[in-house]
Amino acid sequence: MVKNTEESETALDMLPIGMAYVPMQKWQKIYDGDVAFKRGTVFGELDMPFLGEEAFL
Repeated sequence: MVKNTEESETALDMLPIGMAYVPMQKWQKIYDGDVAFKRGTVFGELDMPFLGEEAFL
């Protein structure tokens, strides 16, 4: 553990800005091409309705 403020700022400067973890998409519930085109995704698990303004009503 770093006690000195100057040392801790230097240590933080060396860290990456941000990292993300994105799991691999499993090929389950796959839509046919025409359905996937209409829904905007080939993965059924990612097919979530867009609520738009309905979310605020």
